[in-house]
Amino acid sequence: MSKLIFNILNAILFDKLVIVMRCLDDVCKHDIANNVVEIAKSIAKHHQLAYAQVLKPSGGYRYCIKLPLLETIDWARPQNGVPHLFIQVHPYAESRPFIRLSFNGFPLKRKHFFIARLWLEHIFSDHGLLASDNMKVTAIDIAHDLAIDINELSFNLASSQTSMIAFAKNGGIGSYYVGNRKAKFRFVAYDRTANCKAKKLPTTGEQETRLEAQLKPNCTLHELSAFLSPCDYLKRIEVYDLNALKSLTNIHPHTIMAITAYGLKPALQSLPKDERRKMKRYIEQCKLLPLCSEAVKEAVNKELCNVKGLMMEHSNKTSKECKPYKLRAEFNKLYSMLIENVNK
Repeated sequence: MSKLIFNILNAILFDKLVIVMRCLDDVCKHDIANNVVEIAKSIAKHHQLAYAQVLKPSGGYRYCIKLPLLETIDWARPQNGVPHLFIQVHPYAESRPFIRLSFNGFPLKRKHFFIARLWLEHIFSDHGLLASDNMKVTAIDIAHDLAIDINELSFNLASSQTSMIAFAKNGGIGSYYVGNRKAKFRFVAYDRTANCKAKKLPTTGEQETRLEAQLKPNCTLHELSAFLSPCDYLKRIEVYDLNALKSLTNIHPHTIMAITAYGLKPALQSLPKDERRKMKRYIEQCKLLPLCSEAVKEAVNKELCNVKGLMMEHSNKTSKECKPYKLRAEFNKLYSMLIENVNK
């Protein structure tokens, strides 16, 4: 065992959080859609943008808008890494939830979720819709950043059947995708350093690999902590030292070539069941441990505390990084001109 993940783990953070909300009252639906339109008009006016740059249809929703969470955003271009709230309302299909919220960027701190709640309080005439039990979490991405080159690693996701590998321009490994995209849990690993450079984001100056757990909890926001706190998803992720795998003498050279070229998952899947079990015993010594540790669980729970800034029962509580009265003043200072025409 050449390395411990604990020793190369740089950061753990929520990279994306998606929440949907249902609204059955037609008057309330009209008010929400109208408020989003009015905010878009104000943004276009104050920032001298075309209305179509600010508000546009997307993903099966009529009205979609990006809203800033203290940091400056560009409404006309994709926002890479900048914390912001993406709101989609009024779906074309009536069976879909009326509102979809996507929290993007990193790091997403408690103050960002609190500012998002202030936006929602101005958009929603019925604040009862903002109750934690009315918010359903449909997707959350948890990023684990390792200070190691992706070409030195190989991965497996227990109980998954499908996998895919993408190559970078230089012919090296760009990213691994393990698990079905529609499954409740999908694992993605990619070269974070190259990804940041491509998006012109700052890097640490060293090679980094991001392990991303893409989860579909389908639980209420109130239940999210109970769903994530045990960190059960970590038990399925297996990370291996690829250099150690290559040096094993009891694995056929063709199998080593397959692992190097296509990844560990398809190499295992291609073997008969008995051979697969035997190979798993051989490669156990190359596994990087531990991924499911108390330090990781503590970091995930810290991220869950940040999400409480969005929850009605916790949003007004003062913390070291989130002082509600100061953030309300900051919100009014930055965005009061954008919400002056909303119907409360």
